[in-house]
Amino acid sequence: MLSTHGILAGHTIPTRETNCLDHVMLKTSKIKFSAKIAVLNTTTTDHYTVLLVLSKQKKYNTIKKSKITTNYEEALKQLKNKNLALLLHCNDPEKLIDDLIYKLNESLKDNTTVTPISKKTVL
Repeated sequence: MLSTHGILAGHTIPTRETNCLDHVMLKTSKIKFSAKIAVLNTTTTDHYTVLLVLSKQKKYNTIKKSKITTNYEEALKQLKNKNLALLLHCNDPEKLIDDLIYKLNESLKDNTTVTPISKKTVL
């Protein structure tokens, strides 16, 4: 019944003779915490001692999220204001395409904003 809620046994090692009488049940996030369990044979009681160690995981490569917004209307206005007629006088089709793509990319880049999204922001 506990496992249906994500709560799992921390160990299956016997804690008294051949029986597992002492249990540690865990529900942790493997990303945030690591859990280590040891069953120690001590003379303090007639049961073995169960030792639980929880440690916080180090954060590696946190991915920063961002929202990219492009104002296509402004990009189109900016593109119309550029002198594209000069492209018609180009005799080299490869240079013509390269120049056209450059102007399109330049217009889109000038009218695109990248906004960082905080973890608290709900989209």
